[in-house]
This record gives sequence, structure tokens and C-alpha cells, in this order.
Amino acid sequence: MFFFSGLAIASFRHFSDDKDFVTKVFLIALLARLAFGILVHYFDLRDFFGGDALTYDHYGNRLNEIWAGNAVMDDYESRKAMATSGSGWGMNYFVGAIYYVLGRNILAAQSICAVVGAANRPDGLCLCQEGISKHTGR
Repeated sequence: MFFFSGLAIASFRHFSDDKDFVTKVFLIALLARLAFGILVHYFDLRDFFGGDALTYDHYGNRLNEIWAGNAVMDDYESRKAMATSGSGWGMNYFVGAIYYVLGRNILAAQSICAVVGAANRPDGLCLCQEGISKHTGR
């Protein structure tokens, strides 16, 4: 998580004119997402707030098991996990890759997704600022 946060901050600070502002926006968004994620994790509220996370956890872990050679590849669950069509397949592979590197840890996957989600705010600000600058000549 720290690695990805560092990459995001370095990117924003490189491409933005208002380095401190976009860094603060990112950090506030990240803290809000992490706080909510920890709350959901601690009180086991994933069924209510994010049932899809349980699905990604299940199929991501199945992909991790397949890649590690610990699962049968020809059963229904494996075929469904390896599918590259339908809803959520990209997230299954993303979570599977996280689990392959870090081990099965839904909070780690959730934290990395929090970094990606929080990075959308400053990224959007930088793109808007660039677009406005081009159109106004500033």
C-alpha cells in the first residue's frame, strides 16, 4: 500500500502545479477510504456494505491457488474464476494477483483498492486543471 501511495503522490506532484493541494486531497481521500475499510473489516460488515468483495476474495483466492498449482483447473469454480468475460472478472484477477504476491489477505486487497480509489480525486483534479489551462490560455 505504501509503495502504491508513494507512486501516486510522486505522479501527482510531478504533473501538478499545486503540489501540496493535490497531495492533501489524495491523503484525505485515502484516510477516509482506509478508515471506512477498517470499520467494515473490524465489525465484519462486508455482507452489508460490500458483498462483491467476498466474491472477489473467493475467486481471487481460487486464481491464486490455480497459479500456485494447488487447485484443480477443470472444475466449475476454477473455470468461473478463470473466465475473462462477465462482470467482475478483472477484479478477480487483480485480487488474485495481490493474493499471489502477498498471500490471502482481504484487508491488503482492500487497502490497495483504497489507494487506487483515492488516486482518482487528484488525478481528476490534474486533468481538469490541464484542460482548463489549455482552453483559457493560463
